[in-house]
Amino acid sequence: MMSKQIYHIPVLLDEVIKEVPILNQGIYVDGTFGSGGHSRAILSIISKKSKLFAFDIDADALANEINDSRFTLINANFKFIRYYLNYFDALPADFILADLGLSSHHLETNDRGFSFMSDVTLDMRMHQDQEITAKEIINNYSEEDLINILKNYGNVSFAVSLALDIIDKRKVKLIETSSELNELALKYIPKGKEFKNLAKIYQALRIAVNNEVENLKIFIEESYQSLSPGGKLCVITFNSLEDQILKSELRKKINNKLDENWLKGDKNERWSKIYKISPTQEEIIANNRSRSAKMYVAIKNNNKV
Repeated sequence: MMSKQIYHIPVLLDEVIKEVPILNQGIYVDGTFGSGGHSRAILSIISKKSKLFAFDIDADALANEINDSRFTLINANFKFIRYYLNYFDALPADFILADLGLSSHHLETNDRGFSFMSDVTLDMRMHQDQEITAKEIINNYSEEDLINILKNYGNVSFAVSLALDIIDKRKVKLIETSSELNELALKYIPKGKEFKNLAKIYQALRIAVNNEVENLKIFIEESYQSLSPGGKLCVITFNSLEDQILKSELRKKINNKLDENWLKGDKNERWSKIYKISPTQEEIIANNRSRSAKMYVAIKNNNKV
């Protein structure tokens, strides 16, 4: 077990706090606990009778548990939000937050295999008991599957060429480390563009390993079902794929058809109001990680469904 540490500077912290409703006896959820930066800030402003439930599938996060009688940390994927809130007799919730960013801890802990910056075994599992790793995908998935992962999850422009090289290389020797994968990719990347392009490849693999697309879709639906009328969902995204999924899911009306006027809000929609918040220039300067962050805020319609 890792020692207690703050391994992640939370983005849009001030903006999150401004969105937290202050209630006499509220139910609050932090769907992506990490090092607990957002949770600690929420606990600092909510009432003594309120409760905060936090989720994190990564066992490393348990070392950062907060000693507060109002706080419960659940070692599970955030897609199970409604199940666990029901278990703790905490439905409906008044405020739900999710920060979809990868923490600095994951990137800097070599045995987790998330980073292309050092020579590490290709792993990338958020939950270390699961079987599928990045190494498994690279060495066993079909050419078609590799191309789809690289294109759809990372928007990798040279996905076909890289997939073909991976297939050829693994026939001779298993591709097990980041340096071996990087060597295959770098010949397609212009000088000076290495960081951005490698990041896309590793993002794509991480999303595939952890089934992040389906989990996010489930989480949004379960959050809607878990919220009280007028309750608020806040989701912080960091890339265009997360934006796309979030927008598509929030556009769904009660009958699951897509609403063309999803940002305007009316009585027939699931959400009465949806808006987007970006980081200030001051935060971007202070925390470079926030430069691509956006927070979408959705308020559940008062017509209970």
